Amino acid sequence: MAPMSVDWQESVSSYQALVNLERSTASVQDQLAAASSIIKLENENENFNGSNEDAHEREIRFWAREEWILRWILSKLSTNKGAGDIWRTEPRSWLLLRRVARRLPVRSAARLLISHNFCHRIEEALLAASTQSQASDGAETVHKLSKKRKRPSRGAEVASGAPSPSRHDERILLLSVASAVTCVIGLADAFEGPDEEDNLNREYMKSVLRVDVPTGARILGSAFTVANELLKRESGGEDIPQSLQSMVEIWHHRYVDVGDKAGRVSNDAFANFALTPAIALLNTCHRLLQNSPETRQIIEVLEGLIAIHIFLPARANFLDSVGTNASNVETKANKNAGDKLLQLPDLLSPVQSQTNDTAHSEGNPQTECALTGVIPTLFELSLRSLPAYGPRWRVSEAAWLQNVFNTLLATIGLPLGSTSKPALNDKHLATIKHMLQIALEYNVSIDTQTLREITLSFTGLVSDEGQKDVHWAIISQILKLDVNVFLAPEPVAAKEPEEPGANGSLVDILFSRITERGQDSEMGASANSKTIRTSIVLPLMEEFARGRDLNGYLERWRAQLFHFYRNSTNFGGEKRKKSRKIVSVWEHDDLTRQLKQLLEGSLTATQILRELQTFRSRVNIDLADLNNPDTIADVMSSVVVMEAVLSSVTQEETVDTLSASVITSYETFLQLLALDAHELTEMRWRLYRSITKIQLQWSLAFSASSPAVVEDASGHNSRLLKGAIKSAAKLIKKFASKDSISFKYLFKNLEALEAFRFLSTLPYILPSQNHHKPLAIEAFNSAAAQVTDFIERISGHAENEDNTLSCWLGETEKLTHASAVALGFTLPLVESPAFLLKLISEVRIKLLSILYKLARKEGMWSQEKSWNTNGLSFLRVWEALLNDDSLLNDPSMKAELSSIISSTSNKSIQGKGGNDRQENATFLAECYLKTPLSVLHRHQREEALNVIYENYLEARPMGVNKQRSLYMSSMVKLMRLPNPSSKIATIPDAPWKLAESIGGEVLAEDATLCLLIEELQKLNLEHLISTRDQPRSRQYLTATLERVNRQINQNQNLSNKVGIVTLITTTLSVFNAYRSELQSTTNTELLPVIQTWLQSLMLNLSTLVKTFAHSGIPDTLIVSRCIIQGIVALIDASEDAGIRTNVAILGKEALALAEARSQAGLTGNFSTEADYLALLIRLYEVIVRANGDDIAIHQSLGSHLLSKDLMEVEQDSILNSFRLSSRNLSVEKKLSLLDNLRRGALDGHSSSQLLLLKTLIDDIDDYNQGTGRLGNELLVTFFNISKDLNSTISYEHFSSSMDCLEIMARKRGFPMSQWNIDSLIGSLNAITSSTGPRLPAERAGPIFLKICHLLNTFMSLHRTKLGGRFHLLVTLMQNLLQCLLIPGGKPGSSMPSAGLPPWCVGGQSVASASMGTACAEGYARLLSTLCEPTVSQVTGSRTRAKHELNDEVRKAKATVAKYLPYLLMKYIECQLRTRVSAEQKAALSPGFHTAFGLLSPESLRALNAAMDSSSRAIFKSLYEDYRRFGRWQEE
Repeated sequence: MAPMSVDWQESVSSYQALVNLERSTASVQDQLAAASSIIKLENENENFNGSNEDAHEREIRFWAREEWILRWILSKLSTNKGAGDIWRTEPRSWLLLRRVARRLPVRSAARLLISHNFCHRIEEALLAASTQSQASDGAETVHKLSKKRKRPSRGAEVASGAPSPSRHDERILLLSVASAVTCVIGLADAFEGPDEEDNLNREYMKSVLRVDVPTGARILGSAFTVANELLKRESGGEDIPQSLQSMVEIWHHRYVDVGDKAGRVSNDAFANFALTPAIALLNTCHRLLQNSPETRQIIEVLEGLIAIHIFLPARANFLDSVGTNASNVETKANKNAGDKLLQLPDLLSPVQSQTNDTAHSEGNPQTECALTGVIPTLFELSLRSLPAYGPRWRVSEAAWLQNVFNTLLATIGLPLGSTSKPALNDKHLATIKHMLQIALEYNVSIDTQTLREITLSFTGLVSDEGQKDVHWAIISQILKLDVNVFLAPEPVAAKEPEEPGANGSLVDILFSRITERGQDSEMGASANSKTIRTSIVLPLMEEFARGRDLNGYLERWRAQLFHFYRNSTNFGGEKRKKSRKIVSVWEHDDLTRQLKQLLEGSLTATQILRELQTFRSRVNIDLADLNNPDTIADVMSSVVVMEAVLSSVTQEETVDTLSASVITSYETFLQLLALDAHELTEMRWRLYRSITKIQLQWSLAFSASSPAVVEDASGHNSRLLKGAIKSAAKLIKKFASKDSISFKYLFKNLEALEAFRFLSTLPYILPSQNHHKPLAIEAFNSAAAQVTDFIERISGHAENEDNTLSCWLGETEKLTHASAVALGFTLPLVESPAFLLKLISEVRIKLLSILYKLARKEGMWSQEKSWNTNGLSFLRVWEALLNDDSLLNDPSMKAELSSIISSTSNKSIQGKGGNDRQENATFLAECYLKTPLSVLHRHQREEALNVIYENYLEARPMGVNKQRSLYMSSMVKLMRLPNPSSKIATIPDAPWKLAESIGGEVLAEDATLCLLIEELQKLNLEHLISTRDQPRSRQYLTATLERVNRQINQNQNLSNKVGIVTLITTTLSVFNAYRSELQSTTNTELLPVIQTWLQSLMLNLSTLVKTFAHSGIPDTLIVSRCIIQGIVALIDASEDAGIRTNVAILGKEALALAEARSQAGLTGNFSTEADYLALLIRLYEVIVRANGDDIAIHQSLGSHLLSKDLMEVEQDSILNSFRLSSRNLSVEKKLSLLDNLRRGALDGHSSSQLLLLKTLIDDIDDYNQGTGRLGNELLVTFFNISKDLNSTISYEHFSSSMDCLEIMARKRGFPMSQWNIDSLIGSLNAITSSTGPRLPAERAGPIFLKICHLLNTFMSLHRTKLGGRFHLLVTLMQNLLQCLLIPGGKPGSSMPSAGLPPWCVGGQSVASASMGTACAEGYARLLSTLCEPTVSQVTGSRTRAKHELNDEVRKAKATVAKYLPYLLMKYIECQLRTRVSAEQKAALSPGFHTAFGLLSPESLRALNAAMDSSSRAIFKSLYEDYRRFGRWQEE
């Protein structure tokens, strides 16, 4: 039959159209279009995901055609493979199915879908799509191999009735199939009613999705495969999570066999059909789109399924099998003999088999790569799926986690314990490293033997094939997990080189590998060097010390140094002639620093002495032994360890014990220095350093022993010391005088530096009677002069280096740069004040001048290149000198520093212009900012002040605005001491020029500049007022006041003149503070000026607020802040009450200005905003103090300030000011204020006015003021607040309301009426019922405690007025108990939450979490107060009247006992519907024990009879608990 025309259906009836559709052989698209036309569906805007379709599309009167079309499309989808795949892979087929199903009644649609096996059609469609997507990559390859492939004719394609399936987009197909499933779920969920018919329709539609377990697993696997291919192509990522969720719903609706309670069939099916695609998809998500929200949703779905069906059942069966094997229960073993336990290897076997098949195939092993990348994620998932058993969970789960770890490694072809070593690649190593890192993060304990096998197999530490790369990062992780892997005394069968100290254990092999790496010339520059040192060598030293075997570590340290020196000094029998440029790991100073922290805590003084003597015995050397490499290596290694031990001694006891041995070691080091051997060249710097450390550390030993120890009878020691001094002086002279500025030979640089250090300490430690001291002083001064010239000469070369190198951290390996060498030779001269003061004056002055010059250069570097580091630098050395009190106390040193600073600074600025002048002036400002004022003379301060003042005025025209705050800060510091001859103190217009430069453009830094110029002017005027008797000072002050008058008259608009405003305000404030000390004429002129200025400020503030409201000028904050600060500073001086009232109104407008700025998005700097708010708070305090009787101020400004997000200190400050001012109000004004605050707080729901109301109520003590009107007003306030409780909209408002009620309830003598108590109990009952306020659920705990505290207060103080209201009170107690034990808030509870207030229902889990033990304790206290009243509570008196025949306390208890059974029944009901924690039960027990004590045996029997069996069991346990622990046992 020929294809149908477009309008063929218009000429026939609908029935005929349906018949023709059944017989049609047209293309799939044409048939689907015809079917859509029959039921009048539009296809122009095809929506494949169904997100915007009308949910009520099925509401039509007749659906015969729709039912026929649905049956037709389902039959097409049910066709066998071939033609059926064409229909199933066409997205429009599923689009038509979805839209037709929405039009039919639910039962009809469900019947048709079930009869045609809807889920099986889903499975077939996804399987075809997954096969198509996997074959799409190979199609291009096949096409290339067969270019002459014969193409089919177009007629054949048309005749077949379908295009090629590869034309369809898998993304659209997945979306359309998923939308059909979503449609079924939506149709089922549309029936939300509780009646039986809705339930039947809902379950009938859900039965469409019920499939057998294998089918559901295959659907999941196919969906995961399609999604994975789509993500790889980066298409459709945003729609995939929703599509996968629909497929997961089919899996959730699968049929589960009744006998398969453990879900073993489901787990097997998921592992066989869905696990491998899930792992591949998980790996793709982590690799491609890990940060997108869509991918996170996919990861959550996949991880949840893997955890439920793989790790949780495998863990349960593993623990079961372990328990069975441990207990040897034969019965259980025989019972489960034919039932194979489900272990993790069994579940992962499909993945492993597919991995092995792929690895052995010739294709690309993508599955292995995917599995390798996702293995760490699976390991982490196994950890996150563990139940939280408390702090000891690691012990109970150790065996299971060990099994997971081993199984996952075996899955990717890395089995542990295998005799054959697997072929490792980079991905394998990354996987192992990632898994170990996860174990570290989760604090997982992995078996020592497992870690040992990983070390032996995967780290490259042990190899029979010779040396190869060692993976140091993995070794460092294994060390963090379990250091016993390396410390266990188990020999390793491997061919290792024989080394001193090596016994075949892993730690010795590890140390030997480190030593071998140290012989590599690239070791010093490699990144592994730091890893080895910080993550392996140092932690192992700490572990040896913790195991009390630090002496064993020291011996191993020496042995590795021996091996290193032996190989590095002799290659192939020939001595090495070139000097090393690197430092071995074993030579690094970090080891010495670590040893210093561990030595004296691990070894006793005697043990340290023994170790020192052992190492010293190896250092004895003769000239004949210099040709023996072993002897040289032994000496050098022993010297390194001896120096580390001597440097680590700090305690006095150890110092005294080692004194004699140290002196001997000192002699040994001098003997080694005297040897002129090329082999010891690289060790001489360490000998000098060791000698220097001994001289400093044991200086008292030298003084006590001299001259007997230093100079023995033969004079041998004397000759050695003299030779060392001369040798060091000669070395320094040669090193400092060389023409070449090259420092590539590291050990030569170190030798010269340590020789200079040796000379610098000798004049300090040698006693005066030692005849070598003059020689030492002469050598030191000569060397210091040479070194000073040397530093000056190489400093120019250092400028050409990287500026970051001028900051030196003291590392010996970095002493190859000119800047580091210069800084290194500077430190011995300045690190101790004694050394610097012993220099001759000429050398010291030159050294200080060079230091200042280099520090200035570094300061300019830091400005240009934002250079900053924590290391040493000339700038920091100079700053340390300026802050050393011992140096500044020396008169000559102080004079020299002062002369250098002033002369060098003036020379650096004079004669220069432009940027050079500004850069030097900037450093000058920084220098003076850090220089103590005591160093500078008055004329130096004045000269510096003038220079900085002039450069400040030049900074703004040049655009250097960032330096202005620096200049101003330095001027403020210099002005703290009088400078009468400076320009600022002699020219009245000078401060005004500074002020005029602030605020022209209203920059962000202007707020800081205003504060600085305020302090500058204040200091200046105070100095002048202190010398007001001098004519020059009087003239300056008079001219300043005249200038203020002119500025006020000239500057009516202050919007861009914040500097002028600040200066005028500061000047008037200072004059006002010293009015009594100024002349009488100035005093009379001052107050009118202040009055005029205040009016001008108020006018400008009002204009500023209006201007911003109309135009939104963004620079209003700084200007308004400046104006308000002026008002705050001068308001106290004003005597006009009208001005104060207007200022209060303006303060409210200023606060509105800040709110408008915030709404406009002009929040600006946070610190500036906070400062502005603090200024408004200060304004309120000043206004209240000056005009506190104006109650409008409190409501206008005070309440507005309290509504802001204030700190607790700021809020207390406002309330304090309000409290102090309200005490002085008259009764009428108090009544008016109370009424206004009550109306604003309750009618306007203002929490801020409620705070003021609470403060006012708390401060009222006399309720009889105004003939009792004040007390009556408080009663009305109490009633209004209690009535308003149920309509609160925020927790803050509710909390303040409860505080107000509790304050009034606790007031002694408060006229509490019965009307108030009734209204309060009614309000609290409403709050705790379903009609309560909608407060946040996370505040449920504090709300509950507030109610309990208030009730406790009323029962304690007003119990006599509760008579006859106990039925309401017990109802309230029942409501509170229901709120405390929230149903559904605990795991395993699914009871409804009817009757709960909204603040418990809104988020039951959140509300339940906030109901902690404190809430249960508060309820128990409330119940105890109810059941055990005191005499004062029931009588109002503290003593019991003797003439009363009836005991009022017993009467009150009897009244309460009538209502307690209802409360107990409620408690038992709550325990039945929710799980009460042990902590809550323990906290509630005292209260209910008290309740049981009031019940008679008859009441208990009646209560027991009224319960069912479940309630009776709980009641019995409660009573038994009371009888054992709560009942009073009489003697």
